[in-house]
Formats: sequence, structure tokens, C-alpha cells
Amino acid sequence: MPDTPALRGRRRAPAALIVTALVVLATIVLLVWWVLGRSQATPWGKVEAEGRHVVVHYVGGECDRSASLHVEEGPREVVLTVEVVGWALSCSDVGVPRTLRATLDEPLGDREVVDGACRRSENATHLACANR
Repeated sequence: MPDTPALRGRRRAPAALIVTALVVLATIVLLVWWVLGRSQATPWGKVEAEGRHVVVHYVGGECDRSASLHVEEGPREVVLTVEVVGWALSCSDVGVPRTLRATLDEPLGDREVVDGACRRSENATHLACANR
């Protein structure tokens, strides 16, 4: 069979279809990620510590899907960062009291407890960070 422009066009059609399908799939994945939520550092209001155990109290939202407490321990300070994953949809501004717990590698002792979310520029004006 001779190699004609019409045959070459037919061979390119499946490749173009695959590329188009991949672009559409990537767009759908990004939209789902946008709607289902993104992680955001949230300042906490109060922390309780006893030995190696810490309890962090913060105000979340009704659209929060999940939250985690990230702990970074150093010789002089312990940085606690609340990471909240929430729906990227419209929700009310009603605050919901929430609590997270963690166990430190070493007892807190004289180390300072620091809110990791307040170290991020997007939270610099947050009310919970104003006095820290």
C-alpha cells in the first residue's frame, strides 16, 4: 500500500485523540482537586502540654474534611502546625471548635511552643497570630 497523505493523516488521528483525552483527563483531575479541597495551615488558639503529650485547640469550619497536627521538635522550641483540608466551595463563616493531639519524642520541658501557621505570610494578620 502506498504511503499517501491521506494514510498519514489517518495514522495521526489516534495520536491526536490520545493527546486530547489526556488533556481532558488532566483538566478533570485539577477541577476535582480544586473542588474537593486543599491543605491550609490554620492558626491555633490554645495548647495544653503535659510531659510528651500536647493538645491543640483551634477554630475550624463546617466544610473541613480533615485536619492533622504537624510537629517539628528542636532543642529550644516545638513548632505545632495545624493543617486543614477543606472543601473549596462556599461555606458559612461559622467557627467550629476542634482539637488535635500529638505525642512528642521528648517531654516539652522548658521548650517554647510555637504556632507554625503564624510563621507563614498568609497568616501574618490572622487574629490568633497577632499576639505571638
